[in-house]
Amino acid sequence: GSGTNGTPSWAVQTNANNLTVEITNGTTFTPSVKVTGGTGAVTLRLTVASNGTPSCGNATSDVTVTVNANPTANAGTAPGAQCFQENGNTFNLSGNGTNGTPVWTVHSNPNNLTVQIQNETTYSPSVSVTGSTTGGSVTLRLTVTSNATPSCGALTSDATVTVNAQVAGPSVTYIPPTCTEKTFKVRVNDPVEGTTYTIDQPDNNVVYQPIIF
Repeated sequence: GSGTNGTPSWAVQTNANNLTVEITNGTTFTPSVKVTGGTGAVTLRLTVASNGTPSCGNATSDVTVTVNANPTANAGTAPGAQCFQENGNTFNLSGNGTNGTPVWTVHSNPNNLTVQIQNETTYSPSVSVTGSTTGGSVTLRLTVTSNATPSCGALTSDATVTVNAQVAGPSVTYIPPTCTEKTFKVRVNDPVEGTTYTIDQPDNNVVYQPIIF
């Protein structure tokens, strides 16, 4: 600040957010002010008291300092993995953040899947993943950019969605019945543990007892 014909002093005039304010060199025109304890605005008042005899009173002038809030970003809990769908897999994300503007982008896509993000400038977009029966994972990044002036930067948070590979049809070998047998046999080549295999005759609407490995 500046002034003439008097002695300066600085004091807190308003502090709506009850921040902690420390004024150093408060009896000069150019003090330093340290604000801690949160965000918000503090109004400081410069008072210049007349040093004349008799006194000519006081003059005051105010200035406001502001601490802006940093942005926050949380991509939320990643949705569970989905089995491959021929028409594509859709994931609904549910992030949150404060003090800024959100946008979702693809951060990593090692399997080169096709990714479309709808409503990417909201906290809860939907993501369509297509492109490969072998599946894969895509990491999506939520970036929240400060909307304060001056800007307080940006913060990011990631969520990964996964498409599991399409189940492949089994390789089987037909074993015909011998002359004395009344039934045929089917051998599953290289069965996958935990997989259920079912034999049916679509034309006759017959479904045989499934086999679980």
